[in-house]
Amino acid sequence: MAALQAILGERLKRLRLDGRAMKEAVLMFFEIREDKGFSRSPSTSELLDWLRALAAEKLDVDRPLGQQPGALRAAAGALFKTREDIDRARALRSSAAQAGVPSSSVN
Repeated sequence: MAALQAILGERLKRLRLDGRAMKEAVLMFFEIREDKGFSRSPSTSELLDWLRALAAEKLDVDRPLGQQPGALRAAAGALFKTREDIDRARALRSSAAQAGVPSSSVN
């Protein structure tokens, strides 16, 4: 994780990475990466692209990521490469919301 933080800091110098939403996005990335239900795990390069895409969508870094579904939808293509994976991520996020699980715990 420390190595990844160094990469993020070096490659995303212009982005504010210390906000709640960005921290939740990185945690989500690791959860997605470990989930064997996706057709392919996202790479570190895709994480960088996703964080850039979230920032381009005017993500409010101080608000919880789960409260910004528009940014999540718009940036999903940077992290997921198949329609099935995007649909799976949305279903997981929806199930978590219905169960009362914080939306930062799943994508």
